[in-house]
Amino acid sequence: MDSGKVKQICIAFDFDGTMCRVFKNYDLKATARKLSEAVKKFGVDFDCALDAFEVFAEIARQTVAGETREAAYRESDGILTAAELEAVEGAESVYGVEEVFAKLIKRGVKVGVATNNSAECVKAFLERRIPEAEVPVAGREPAQPELMKPHTHSLEITAKALNCPLKDLLFVGDTQRDYECAVNAGCEFLGMAPTPLKRKRLSAFLPQNKIVSDYYELAALLSI
Repeated sequence: MDSGKVKQICIAFDFDGTMCRVFKNYDLKATARKLSEAVKKFGVDFDCALDAFEVFAEIARQTVAGETREAAYRESDGILTAAELEAVEGAESVYGVEEVFAKLIKRGVKVGVATNNSAECVKAFLERRIPEAEVPVAGREPAQPELMKPHTHSLEITAKALNCPLKDLLFVGDTQRDYECAVNAGCEFLGMAPTPLKRKRLSAFLPQNKIVSDYYELAALLSI
């Protein structure tokens, strides 16, 4: 991408793992235990040894569509959102995100966030770390976790908010789920690998020239 085309670029970023590590300094296992207790009243047996975000899959597996499932989704989403808002205060930023994100906006690049985290969590991070970043955020739908990535819903919402065709949208993410979401939506994808383990995982399905380690490498790739 040459510098002469920078202003036409539209970029959607994943959040947790791509912009920051939300739970780096937070005990998410305690949240899993809280979820386990909360969903019992809906007839759901959630193993607190699982990742907390797996609660939605367990609710879907153990309930039928209807008011009970929706209530279980909403209560679980509320617990997770509260944990995200606490955790984001101590989140570890990916190297260069504050400076480069602000520079992208200053240069007129259309930027948005498409995430499985709550929109509230992302907005809290941006307000604290990148206050000039007033960008559209497509987060988790409280009662519709089936729309979480790899479903294309968040990218569709982001592209619409940016007035950008999906085929012209670059999605930056850190997982195979993000990659599958981009492929399903017809977007270009770039992997963000702030750790060696993350790079190893991304390298299983991406060439090295489609992976960056931090936001300064991203800026160099985009000629910012």
